[in-house]
Amino acid sequence: MPMTARSRNTAKEDSRGGAGKGKATGEAGKQSKSRRGLPMAPGTTGQSDAGAPEAAAQRIPHELNDHPGHLLRRAQQIVVASFYDNVGRDSLTPLQYALLVALDENPGIDQVTLAKLVALDNSTTAETAVRLEAKGLIVRELYIEKRRQRRLSLTRTGKEVLQGMQSGIQNMKNQLLARLAPDEQEPFLRLLRGFVNAEGAAPDDDVVHVTGRRALPQAALGASRKGNK
Repeated sequence: MPMTARSRNTAKEDSRGGAGKGKATGEAGKQSKSRRGLPMAPGTTGQSDAGAPEAAAQRIPHELNDHPGHLLRRAQQIVVASFYDNVGRDSLTPLQYALLVALDENPGIDQVTLAKLVALDNSTTAETAVRLEAKGLIVRELYIEKRRQRRLSLTRTGKEVLQGMQSGIQNMKNQLLARLAPDEQEPFLRLLRGFVNAEGAAPDDDVVHVTGRRALPQAALGASRKGNK
């Protein structure tokens, strides 16, 4: 049946409308796929694409998130940052603080004993002690009865510096434990103590050596070796 002019115009309008509807439907489909996280054809974009790199960067790989070594390293970073935030970067390092605490509780001990108390090798302990002596915080006296052994004690200045750090150290402790619920804090400390004092380990297993091949111990407060002596 031949088409009239009016019917031809109506067909053209229907055709244009259908094309417009198809285009709109296609765009809606792209956005719907983007929102649902479905794969899109090459060259297509969606509004959610802009935040994809940031979201991916925030996801921790499952294997690392379940690995104690990685988690302890991250905990170490948090502890060191908290130490300097609370006591200042111009003060002592975490390692130096650990040595002063040990000497405050055990005045007059030799360097070998001090190294064992803070789980360090003798060489690192001796180097750190030299730095503390240069700061006027400790004295190192030669044992008459023991060749090449030195007896270490805090000076008055050392005691004053240690006392002046206590407020910041307490704030640090509170800050770290506040990351956990109150009923999780004591179990957390108990588990850490059990981990670092596990029975069956060789006596030298928890010592930090200059080579960095051993695990970081409890008393060193997680300090990195760079600049921490």
